[in-house]
Amino acid sequence: MLEWINIKSSSKTYPSKRYGQSITLCETEDGKKFCLLFGGKCSEIRHNDLWELNIYTKKWKKIEIKGSKPAGRTGQTAFFYKNQFYIFGGSSRLNRDMNDMWRLDIKKQIWEEIKYNGKIIPEFRCYHSSVVYDNKLWVLGGIGRNDEILKSFLKFDLETFVWEYVHSIVGRIFRHTASVISDSMYIIGGSDGNNDNIKDIFIFSFQNQSWSKPKLDYIPPLVCGHSAITFDNQVCIFNGMLESGDFTREMWVFNPLSYWHQLKTNGVEYPWRFSDSSFYFAGKIYMFGGGYQANSEPDWHYHSDFLEILVDPIDNMSSFSQDMKNLLFSQNFASKSFKCIDGEIFVHDLIMKCRLKEKWNPLLFSLQFSGNEKKEVMDFLLWVYTGGILDLKLPLEQILQIKNIAEKLRIDSLLDQIEKFEKTGEFELVEKNLEELLNEESTKDFYLIVENQKIAIHKLILGSRTELFRGMFLSVQDSKHEVHDLSGRSYEAIQVLIHFLYTNQLSNLTMKIALELIDANQYYGLNSSFFQDSIVHFIHKNLSIENVKDVIKNISGLEILSLENKIMDFVIKNEWKFLNDDNSFYKMFKLNNPDFEEKKQKNEQDILLFAYETFTD
Repeated sequence: MLEWINIKSSSKTYPSKRYGQSITLCETEDGKKFCLLFGGKCSEIRHNDLWELNIYTKKWKKIEIKGSKPAGRTGQTAFFYKNQFYIFGGSSRLNRDMNDMWRLDIKKQIWEEIKYNGKIIPEFRCYHSSVVYDNKLWVLGGIGRNDEILKSFLKFDLETFVWEYVHSIVGRIFRHTASVISDSMYIIGGSDGNNDNIKDIFIFSFQNQSWSKPKLDYIPPLVCGHSAITFDNQVCIFNGMLESGDFTREMWVFNPLSYWHQLKTNGVEYPWRFSDSSFYFAGKIYMFGGGYQANSEPDWHYHSDFLEILVDPIDNMSSFSQDMKNLLFSQNFASKSFKCIDGEIFVHDLIMKCRLKEKWNPLLFSLQFSGNEKKEVMDFLLWVYTGGILDLKLPLEQILQIKNIAEKLRIDSLLDQIEKFEKTGEFELVEKNLEELLNEESTKDFYLIVENQKIAIHKLILGSRTELFRGMFLSVQDSKHEVHDLSGRSYEAIQVLIHFLYTNQLSNLTMKIALELIDANQYYGLNSSFFQDSIVHFIHKNLSIENVKDVIKNISGLEILSLENKIMDFVIKNEWKFLNDDNSFYKMFKLNNPDFEEKKQKNEQDILLFAYETFTD
């Protein structure tokens, strides 16, 4: 069963209680990933503050912007496009809906209002939906002036700044969600303004510019003001308001092939809410804020809590494959290029050799790719680079196209992988093939200098797996092909880290090395929560009376809540030992942890409850 976990921020400042805010996962051209939260409402206050969330440490930082800025608002939409952050629409302090668009230059930290071109100006609106596809913003519905529920559907060219109306069959709608899967947009939930929530799912094909409605055998409870997250080619919805006026915490997943099924959840029973904000990263859904109004109460309740839930363990465990996918699409460190019917693609000789062995023949591949469209070739290469783990929901026609290319190139190993997946659902982890590169000295092209010792590495592997090394390798001009690790970590710790980057496995861990690597995720920019989770598990498993003080000293200020909680449990369970051996440490620990007594009492209650249930069975 999936479990919600409350993330307690130790930041000195963090976003206040609010609902109707936007939160956007951003990735810059150089690979940096973070979230931006803007706006929202609490009582009669509409915020225009901007917050950055470090997605690795979960630490908030308020971004102070000088000069002109957007008015405070709620119910806007936001998106990240070509290294810039945009917001559109919303409702202001005076309950006036807006139709303005602003963008923030991330590097210069300057807001700029977009001046529209063309004859069409969009209606004022809030609580609409918007998605970005094909360099355009697609906007549907919302609440307009005088509480009018809108039905208009528009697209906005993000290069020319021109609006255009598009045909829609949806009707009047607001507080719905729009999600993109492949080349289609899925409209789920919402209300028509007549106290009726929308039961149909509307699908818009970007390629055909046409609408459709699937026939559903089962429909989950109808909601509006919910959250929607896309992962693994499906849409997950949760929270929101039912037609009855009650609220729900249920999570439902819509799959275009199998339609609806419910996700059972456990863990923190968080307060009711709708118009919260959420995002997806590395197998987990994150949720912030929101609000609700009880039927019998005149006042609204607003939240500032921040929660997470692991919904896709495959994604969470396959960071290696995700990094390989990003490498393929980024073209960083590419060594060969091929012409397709409609464009050019770039590949990495090292990856192709390692994955395809003697079947890698650049001349033969060049002849084959020249007769295929770019999308067909990229689908094929994605299987080569990732082992198929990221494409478990590919439509049948795409699977057939991949097999067709593999058959023409006579790549039996890839055909066997696809056949195995079709029969059993099992996939191949690409790191199994790349692990052999660790001992392949002849192809290593860079040295990492640690404590005046050289470690031979492949810049392609380290550069594809970490933001820090990627930036170093792309900018280095040293003819000796070497870079220095300036983190201060030991030679032995860096060896363990490099082994993980090649194999996705931790080995030769000691408590000393684990403490050196506890913040490596953040420092190096790893796209792997599995790495830190494994380090935390190792430290927790090896905690002792003798080393707990060193552990606390090393993690101080790192804000690793899961490990901090485990340490507190350890100290509470071993209270009598500390009172006998080191009473001063025990007193200081209690002083530095204000919730120590509350945690201790709960721990004792849990022990008593366990004993009662055990002896009364």
